[in-house]
Amino acid sequence: MASPPLPARREGDDGSVRQINQYTLEKKLGRGSFAEVYLAKSADLAAPVACKVFNKSLLRRKRTMARTADGVKVTTELDKVQTEIAIMKKLEHTRLVRLYEVVDDDECDALYMFMEHVEKGPVMVHDPSTNTFAAAATGGPCGEPLAAAYLLDVASGLGYLHLHGIAHRDLKPDNVLLGHDGFCKIADFGVAHVFDEQPAGEPQKSLRSLERSHSVAQTGETQGTYSFWSPEMVEGEGGKFNAYSCDCWAAGVCFYIFLTGCLPFYAEEVMDLFSAIEAAAPDIPAALPDGAKRVLTGLMEKDVDKRLTVQHIEADEWLAGVAAARQEAPDQGKAPHSMLARLSVSAHDVAAALSPVKAKKHSTFFEGAKKPVSYTHLTLPTKA
Repeated sequence: MASPPLPARREGDDGSVRQINQYTLEKKLGRGSFAEVYLAKSADLAAPVACKVFNKSLLRRKRTMARTADGVKVTTELDKVQTEIAIMKKLEHTRLVRLYEVVDDDECDALYMFMEHVEKGPVMVHDPSTNTFAAAATGGPCGEPLAAAYLLDVASGLGYLHLHGIAHRDLKPDNVLLGHDGFCKIADFGVAHVFDEQPAGEPQKSLRSLERSHSVAQTGETQGTYSFWSPEMVEGEGGKFNAYSCDCWAAGVCFYIFLTGCLPFYAEEVMDLFSAIEAAAPDIPAALPDGAKRVLTGLMEKDVDKRLTVQHIEADEWLAGVAAARQEAPDQGKAPHSMLARLSVSAHDVAAALSPVKAKKHSTFFEGAKKPVSYTHLTLPTKA
């Protein structure tokens, strides 16, 4: 039986109470374009959790267009959040951020996503003034041992996703979070896609065959951040490409950033950036060891039939040897890929993933307070 909710608390400059069902919001951790992130405690969990608070009206108003093989597709940010919810509710892997619950509060037009709190945040943070990335662990480039270890963490998470029919489609350092144990977890599944292609009972294909396939995981829809797009995504000829292989390319871009603190491809104008990506000739520092160069050129290989796959990365002896400098936590190590049956996500899954705000939990009195204070009073984003 679940324990009763924690007592309401005053937090923040406005003295507002921040409690939703069994969750008490402790402090604000940050703010994005469409959500604010809070550290929270749950009456049912020992460890703190993170809570993303969305303004649903704002999400509905923000529309984006994407090129697909069938033409231009218009989606709202709320569509993306609903996709993220449906996917994350079914994921269970040590290299993926876990979603605990989503609470839909119509009264204040808010959506609350309670998920695993990954303490150190993004593995690297971008500085727009210098266009460089700094690692949480070093203050600059990661160095070879950490870069190799982080790439293996990313590969483990991607392998699980791909074997279960999911392409992430927005892999970048912002979406790779670092825990207190030094291990990384992939986050943000807002533009992920589920491919329901493998009939039940059919033998599972290898990661290598999936990620180099010309018939599996095919899409013509471009999503994600331009600097991490693969050459086949920027060609713009309306053809289809393997979304899993694009994830592998993005992992290569991340590895380059881990090692150098810089993007492998950059231009002020989008079309110039696309031209650089299409040429697929990143400037690889001569000082890097041969093993790092081989992995970089293999992941950022223009020919998808030659591009390295997750299977190659996990079997790479240089990566394993260099990454061994990071001490394994007792419950860590290589995480298995087949922890769940092959996933499928439906509209019903989205609806079932949401929990309402419980009745009679909207306001309370504090000791000494002169009037009720709303449990759901939060400073929500009001503009893009």
